Amino acid sequence: MQTDKIPQIAFDEAFENLSKNRPNMQKSSPPKAISVWFDAQRFYVELDDKRVIGTPLKWFPRLENATPEQRQNWKIDTGFDIHWEEIDEDILVESLF
Repeated sequence: MQTDKIPQIAFDEAFENLSKNRPNMQKSSPPKAISVWFDAQRFYVELDDKRVIGTPLKWFPRLENATPEQRQNWKIDTGFDIHWEEIDEDILVESLF
């Protein structure tokens, strides 16, 4: 079975045409993190668009092995990354998707 792929140029042109027909349609900016919390198995990030992402701690060994106090010592630098100074961990929000 053969599937036809849409060439990138055709996709870009279709998006441009759709955008012209819908002037209020804009490419959205990436969501920003606004809050972080944990349970026994996962850590959660709340985004400024109200979504919540839950990610297994085992994907991030430094967080998994950190104490509860170390996990709570996070800082959201730009909205696009979360930093834990004491355990030297940085996570980009886009990497959670």
